[in-house]
Amino acid sequence: MREHAGRSIIVHEMLRFNSGGGAVLTESPDLRAHPLATTTAVTIEMERDEPSQSFVTFVKELDGMSTFGDTEFEALEMTREMLRGYIESMEARGMAVPLPASKLSELKRLVAV
Repeated sequence: MREHAGRSIIVHEMLRFNSGGGAVLTESPDLRAHPLATTTAVTIEMERDEPSQSFVTFVKELDGMSTFGDTEFEALEMTREMLRGYIESMEARGMAVPLPASKLSELKRLVAV
C-alpha cells in the first residue's frame, strides 16, 4: 500500500474504491477523476479478469452487484449505468434501495438519477 495525496492506493489483484473514505486504486489521473472512484456512498471493488481481459466491479452494499468493462474507467462507467438502472427500477416498483437515505441521495447525484 502506498500513500498518494493523503489517500491509500491499494495495489493488489482485488482493488477497492472508497471503503468509507478509503482508497483510490490506481494512479491513473482519468480513473481518479471518476466520481465513483472516491465516493463513500457505496464500496466498489474491482478486479482484473485475465481470461476475458476485462475489469470487473462489485458493489458490496448491493449484494455484490457486478458488471465489467475493457478498461478500469469503462468498468466504472458501466457500474454507473448499472446503478442508475437499478435505482430507477426499484423506485418504479415502489421498492426501497437498501442504503441509508444520505448515501442513496449521494449515489443518485453521482449516477444522475
